[in-house]
Amino acid sequence: MPKKVYVGSSLLNTDAVTLIINRFKSRDITITYDWTCHGRVQSEDELARYGLEELKGVLDCDLFFMMHPARFGTHVELGIALAANKPVVMLNDPKVEQKTFYYLPNVHRFTDLNLAFDHAMRILQP
Repeated sequence: MPKKVYVGSSLLNTDAVTLIINRFKSRDITITYDWTCHGRVQSEDELARYGLEELKGVLDCDLFFMMHPARFGTHVELGIALAANKPVVMLNDPKVEQKTFYYLPNVHRFTDLNLAFDHAMRILQP
């Protein structure tokens, strides 16, 4: 069965997220939901629809990959992933305020994208 990843980050980081999504896809990893395709949404209908898609994406993933910069929505997604006991690989920026949740046992923090990606792939291996 193919492994599945959800990539969480800020809309400010869409280009970098697209690159990492493509990198996972090149390794036959399924992306549970790609929020970069719709960008910022405004209407209540869109917010509700995409909110459900993002929730489902986090719950359906085998691994939550979080990239800084991370804003409010990303931290909600992180909370969902942690509550669902998903492994989390975080591309952390030590210059941003560190949160207690970044230091839970199932959160693996890296400052180098290649190391973070390689670790994610090791977790996803059968």
